[in-house]
Amino acid sequence: MSKLYFSDTSQFKLVLDEAQLRGSALYEQIRNEINRRFRPFSGGPDWEKIRILCERVGASEGVDLLVSIYYTVAAVKTQGLLGLANGLELQVAVNNAFLASSEFPAQRRVELYTWMISRVAPEIRILKASPEQLRELYRCERACQRLYAMLEKHQPDHVPDIESIAFLVFEHIDQLETHRISHLIEKSNIVKTKQKNKTHCMLSFSIGIIVAVLLMISFTHIGVNVLLITE
Repeated sequence: MSKLYFSDTSQFKLVLDEAQLRGSALYEQIRNEINRRFRPFSGGPDWEKIRILCERVGASEGVDLLVSIYYTVAAVKTQGLLGLANGLELQVAVNNAFLASSEFPAQRRVELYTWMISRVAPEIRILKASPEQLRELYRCERACQRLYAMLEKHQPDHVPDIESIAFLVFEHIDQLETHRISHLIEKSNIVKTKQKNKTHCMLSFSIGIIVAVLLMISFTHIGVNVLLITE
């Protein structure tokens, strides 16, 4: 069983066989919690619990595509952009390991991604990203690009709409980068204005000194002429 370290806080393993987890008790707990969405009076899925269960099964028994999808949704709902970056990178690793030889039906994979996108897109759209989160946003963007490239290569007729997630991520990046550049330009203009004002003050001061000197010379010259006339 190969190991995958993809975040600062969690250690995940990849299963050797995609069917390996079907009899896992932890796996069944995850499925049961996810299926609470079909029981409205139960309050819906506990996403924090699902994320923790996915981390537990990932650290002990391993991760397959289904677990990585569930983990991504749970992580986005509980950790925001950091969870999205970790989840997408985990999916990249899973697809990289299994996609070429997987018996998982392409249409079923599209359905899984469609379900995931419908759950995370609204969360991403309303996120208030900060400049400190640009690193996570760029991680998300790179992961989306890799996922799309892999899926397009191996199932060109059934490519999930990964681009919709990439577009939302790009909007946040564009907004933050535009704000950063505007701030730098504004700061540069302030510095230029201060330098211009300083130069203007120095020039005015220099002109004042020159005028004062010229006046002194003039008054001295007038005084000498008056003295000569008096004599």
